[in-house]
Amino acid sequence: MNMNQSNESYPKLDSKYFIAFNLTHETLKNGLSKNSSLNPAEYRLLLQIAAAKDGGVMQSELSELLLLKPNVISQSLKILEELKLIERIAPEGEDQRKRQVFITEQGLKHIASIDRRIVEDLYENFPTQVDVYKHILEESIFAGAAINSDLTEAFGGKYKSSLALSAFELYRKHLALSLKQHCKCNLHEARVLQRLSELSEAVRLSELSEQLILNPVNIGRAVDSLAKKDAVTRLQSNRDKKAVYVVLTNEGEFLVDLVQNCVNSTAEEFIFKNLNSDQCQAIVDAEKVILKNFNDKRRSDQLESLRPID
Repeated sequence: MNMNQSNESYPKLDSKYFIAFNLTHETLKNGLSKNSSLNPAEYRLLLQIAAAKDGGVMQSELSELLLLKPNVISQSLKILEELKLIERIAPEGEDQRKRQVFITEQGLKHIASIDRRIVEDLYENFPTQVDVYKHILEESIFAGAAINSDLTEAFGGKYKSSLALSAFELYRKHLALSLKQHCKCNLHEARVLQRLSELSEAVRLSELSEQLILNPVNIGRAVDSLAKKDAVTRLQSNRDKKAVYVVLTNEGEFLVDLVQNCVNSTAEEFIFKNLNSDQCQAIVDAEKVILKNFNDKRRSDQLESLRPID
């Protein structure tokens, strides 16, 4: 673990960071889903088992390592075993619950194949044609792969995109748990609160959905939940009865502080504390490139869709 930075120098994460984080995370997940029948939880499990190599890993340890419920672990192991990607072995005469799990040769080949295809997806979806952008994006993925230092060391520099996906999934789980425990809200609600605080004025729900790149349904649910907590107020325009706006309340301002502290402390603990200063900066720099790329694509799509008015 690299402890080159003081707490004060860790990056603070705003709403733009989470937009970029989600775009990267979704691209990594899509790369997996297009090329494997495994879901992210099953793939993370396969990576964890592969990291143990010849020593295997106790089935009972996996739930705590991956923040997955025991029933999810059991079901996922069954799927991986049926696909012959892993094997479970219990010492002779021992309780079957003490079985150790080992990666198979087929499992290792699957990881290598999937990681290669995830890389191809990243290069296809992000602006790697520009050398500067390519370097920034590559460095951010390398940094993401280094977050879980135990896995990184176990694989000796291999499978960086897969390791980044695993680290991002685990970070999201830690953040979701922390937000639920300390702020009584979920990640969508936290992102809405963040953005409203940054705007400091009422904003239309449709604009909020566009700005955060979140589905309008998810925005609506988050705002409904926050309104029940008296964290936001919904407003209606006298000029347009269909237009619904939302603004923070005093209670919401207080909740924003809790959320931001939770976001930053969780990022420090599960991302930045494990990285050196260059790696932290690489993750922050990627935000600008990813957002610019997305906005350029969105603008291009809008222009291409235009047609003359009859």
